[in-house]
Amino acid sequence: MKIALIHGLSSKPAFETLKASCEKSIGRPITLVYWADLMGYKSYPDFDASKPYSTWEKLISPIRGVIRRSFKEVVETSLNPFYGWVSKRTNELSLKIYGNFLPDLDRYFNHGYREAVKDRLRKAFPCDILIAHSMGAIIAADLLADGTHRVTKLITIGAPLGLGFIKEQLDLTYARHETLRRAIRTWINIYDPLDAVSLDHDLSDEFTGVKDIRVRNLQIDETGARHYHSLYGYLKTPELQAAI
Repeated sequence: MKIALIHGLSSKPAFETLKASCEKSIGRPITLVYWADLMGYKSYPDFDASKPYSTWEKLISPIRGVIRRSFKEVVETSLNPFYGWVSKRTNELSLKIYGNFLPDLDRYFNHGYREAVKDRLRKAFPCDILIAHSMGAIIAADLLADGTHRVTKLITIGAPLGLGFIKEQLDLTYARHETLRRAIRTWINIYDPLDAVSLDHDLSDEFTGVKDIRVRNLQIDETGARHYHSLYGYLKTPELQAAI
C-alpha cells in the first residue's frame, strides 16, 4: 500500500527531516510531496515532535470545543438572513487578508506557481492513499478536479476547503466539483474543532460523500503550547490511523 502525503504552506524542515518526522508520527513509510522549496523558503531545523501532551490541555480542550461550537452556531443563526451578502463580503475580505499574510496562497493562484506545485503532486501518483494537510488539501483538490488522476482514499487533515473564497479560487463549477468527487473513491476529512485553519470543517456540507471525523490534535509545539493545526499531531491521532 502506497501512502503519499502533501504538506501545507510556509517554510518546512528539509525534505529528509520532514519525511522522517512524518513517518515517525504516522508509524508507516510515506512518499512525501515536498513543495516548500518552490516558494523560495529555506528549510529550518525540526523540533522534537514527541513532546508529552499537557494534562491541563487534555482537561480543558473539550470545554473549549463546546464553547467554540456554541458561539459558531449563535453567529451563524444570527447572520442567516444576511448570509449571501455577508458571504460575498467575507470572501472578498478573506482574499485580501490571505494575500497579505499567507503569500503562498496568492503565489499559487495568481503568480504562476500552480502547475509547478501540482507537478510535484503528480509524481506521487499512482498511490492508494493521499493524505493532504492544510494548503496541501487545496492542491490535492485542485489536481483531482482536473480529472487526470484518481485516488482510492483521500484523507484531508486541517483542511480549509470549506471556506468560500478557497472554493472560488479553485473554480469549483458543477463540472469540476463532479470530476473531483469521481476522482476519489473514499474521502475522509479529519479536523480538530479548535484548528482555526479548518474553521468551516464540515466538508460533508460542501462535497457529497465526505466523512467528517472530529479529533483532538494534542501536539505540543516548541513553546510548550497546544498546536491544533500540527501536521504531526494529526498524523498521531487514532482516528487517522484507523482511517488508513
